Amino acid sequence: MSSIETLRGVLVAGAVAAAVLAALLGQWLPAAVLAVAVLIHGVLTPYVRRQAGPAGPGAGDVPPTRPLAE
Repeated sequence: MSSIETLRGVLVAGAVAAAVLAALLGQWLPAAVLAVAVLIHGVLTPYVRRQAGPAGPGAGDVPPTRPLAE
């Protein structure tokens, strides 16, 4: 797992914990906002990963539209 994926996981776990804590304290609006954000994140993550394609060296490189001058 890459470091960015680890950071993403920690942030989502923090959002889940904050939503649960807010609900336990009776703060329903913040709990609902956090819960919806985590739900949307969970639904859209597979879509984004499919769009991104395989990761690796040069994964973000765009091939030139015409050959470079020699």
